Amino acid sequence: AAQFKLRQPARSEIAVVTGSTGGIGSCIARLLAFKGYDVVLCARDENAANRIMADIRLALKDSLVDGPIEPPSVYFVEYHADDERSALQVASRVKEISIETNSKLSVLVNNAGIMGHSKQATIKVNLLGPVFLTFALLAHLEESERAVVVNVGSSAHLRATGVVEDLGDPSGPSVSWVDALPTTADEDLSTYAKSKLAIMQFSMLLRHWLPTRTHVHVVDAHPGLVWTPLLRNHIGDKAVGTLTKTGLAKLLYKTPNEGAQAIVAAVDDVPSDTEPSKREQVYYENGRAGGLASTESRSIDQSKELWKTVIAPEVSSVD
Repeated sequence: AAQFKLRQPARSEIAVVTGSTGGIGSCIARLLAFKGYDVVLCARDENAANRIMADIRLALKDSLVDGPIEPPSVYFVEYHADDERSALQVASRVKEISIETNSKLSVLVNNAGIMGHSKQATIKVNLLGPVFLTFALLAHLEESERAVVVNVGSSAHLRATGVVEDLGDPSGPSVSWVDALPTTADEDLSTYAKSKLAIMQFSMLLRHWLPTRTHVHVVDAHPGLVWTPLLRNHIGDKAVGTLTKTGLAKLLYKTPNEGAQAIVAAVDDVPSDTEPSKREQVYYENGRAGGLASTESRSIDQSKELWKTVIAPEVSSVD
């Protein structure tokens, strides 16, 4: 017999989720749709996005709802986290959707990320991607009475003691700090760890620099150890086979849906529209606030150095 899942009525709010065609991203999109959000899938692979959209729409159609029957909508926007122009294209499409549906953007989940690629690409995708997209969408988020930016983090950030001082200085005045990074593979994931520290420091900057009474809440959320394609691609077929055959994969890692639930819990936990955003760090781990975060991740001095050396030159270079 068919099993019908209960969903919430459409709420005239938009949620943007990056990296939403695999891993926990597609599960985050599905969960938010069931919570009534119009969901915008932002990813590179349109074919994969079409399959996921069809799956979500079918699930919504077959669901039960205590309220208006019309389900929320699901959209796709091609998005490349390593291209700042892509963020502007997402913002343009979100504005169109907002007008078409009379809805406001209230959730941004910066989930897209890479692991084990080049050091330069890792910083571009895992740090600069969320930076450009957040800035591109900030004006839309500020129109909502209650909005949240969730930067998806990792316990890997605990391995990094800093970002700027650890990764080195540009080789010359005409080369940006990011462009001077090595294009060699990040085999030991040290740059991945630094990118996850860096995104938490960017969250710190946003919380300190947004207007005092803003209702745009900025939080960091670690989903826990999740058995995703990202992880499996990095550890290789042999390790994947061993972990799967021995049952250790199920024992040690969460499913993508369980990881997604931990991220969506951070969205649900954001205070009501009557409470301004907090200046101090808000770090969710496994769906609960107060996770183990490093001292460096909440250092405003390190965060400002990150802005000055890494982020500001990239932002100012955008036409």
